[in-house]
Amino acid sequence: MNEIICAFSGIQPQEEEYVESQDELGEMPIGWSKVTIQTRKMNPEWNMLQAVKIAMAQQLESQIDESVSEQDRNIARISIKMQVDAQFCALEDRIPQFLVDERITYISDPEKSDDIKGAFDNLLKDLDLEEEE
Repeated sequence: MNEIICAFSGIQPQEEEYVESQDELGEMPIGWSKVTIQTRKMNPEWNMLQAVKIAMAQQLESQIDESVSEQDRNIARISIKMQVDAQFCALEDRIPQFLVDERITYISDPEKSDDIKGAFDNLLKDLDLEEEE
């Protein structure tokens, strides 16, 4: 069984309240709510990889002979960018650009307690999740 604790009251469901279900809520008791907040964040590892790519390309571009024509320098820059991109392609595929921070909590059946019902109703109101009549 998952550890399910009401965020408002600290109570846990009784063992007989758990249900067997194949849906996404699993064993959660009837009437209980699962609250999930997901936040997309930048992945610092991805950002570091991009900085390394830029630094490597700049270092290689600094080695382009200044005596060559502007057109040839541009071709060399494009070639360098393609080579650096190719070098890091596999690594970029393994490192996600963003991370998802997920927080989950539970709320017991609001119909069983006036205090929990009040807090639950306030939460729905604050989050603009009230049902329209």
